Amino acid sequence: MAQAKTKHPDDCPVSWEYETDARYPGGLGPACTDQLLKIHWREFDLAAFLEDTRPVHGELFKGLTPPSCSYFAGHYRGENYKCLEHYTCGILGNPHVGAAPHLVPSQIRRFSAYAADILRKLDASASAPLTPADRAKGTVSVACSVFNMFLQIHPYANGNGHIARVLITGILARYGYELKRGLPVHPKPPKASPYSSAIAEYQHGNRLPLHEFVMWCILG
Repeated sequence: MAQAKTKHPDDCPVSWEYETDARYPGGLGPACTDQLLKIHWREFDLAAFLEDTRPVHGELFKGLTPPSCSYFAGHYRGENYKCLEHYTCGILGNPHVGAAPHLVPSQIRRFSAYAADILRKLDASASAPLTPADRAKGTVSVACSVFNMFLQIHPYANGNGHIARVLITGILARYGYELKRGLPVHPKPPKASPYSSAIAEYQHGNRLPLHEFVMWCILG
């Protein structure tokens, strides 16, 4: 079993806050638009993305990393890079978020296998005699479970929310559901939105608020 390594080099950034970077305001626009257009026109390779989200993360955050840490874009915490190998990450007050760095690679492999399996099952259910409402609820449930599992791992030094929102957008689009409001890939939903509280409720075992929020986003 892998052993935890906790020594983060003193000359490495303790956090990566791209939102305070002068390059940030317009930095994600074209890259996000490109990904969303691919999803809209069914040109987005969801299977490849579920297997490895790093290429998209690298595209979204290229040029927004600390100057000495360009590898923050497109690489997971725990990978063999000086300032990522021991990089811890989480959300204050939420112990459900942020796998230890040395556990991220194995948890991401488990995530990818889970996501691929659950989508195969959803594909197989396409011919099941379900009402439109029940089909929508089932699809939203699956999309939320994949979205939440990724967020709990929090594999990147930052940008996890953006990638999670690409995930949920891509999964729902695969089955014909469009997020018409409330859940943009970029920028993050505003603080007044129920987005963050619904995620926290989900991670504490109450899945209904997130399911209802996503359905609200679909219904427009």
